[in-house]
Amino acid sequence: MRKFIAIVDDAFLCVANAFHDNADICELLQAGLGRLNLDVLVATNGREAYELIVSRRPSLALLDLVMPELNGLEVLTKLREDADFSTLPVMLITARTQDEDIERGFNLGANDYILKPFNLKDLTTKVVAILNLK
Repeated sequence: MRKFIAIVDDAFLCVANAFHDNADICELLQAGLGRLNLDVLVATNGREAYELIVSRRPSLALLDLVMPELNGLEVLTKLREDADFSTLPVMLITARTQDEDIERGFNLGANDYILKPFNLKDLTTKVVAILNLK
């Protein structure tokens, strides 16, 4: 079965706004991960992300920490509390570099914590490892 991933970043809300400095993160991730033959789904906020994950059951979720409605840690907590998603691989992608943020992400059950700006090759290598792609 073909695998797919869900990507959630606050930048998706602002793709239409040229002034947003993260507006191209979505396109970068879709292009890079699409080359791995993965279907990529996107959500625009934390609530939409949780609903998308529950309804579509992706193989991996990439969550930003700073999002409207529910932040990435709140989405991660809801996933870990749900028996159907407690083992879903989740990678947090964020500009938050404080040790407390990183520790909290891992303590809540994140599989990885990627700092922005990130290297696309490094990210895709981690996705391949988590999904056991060949």
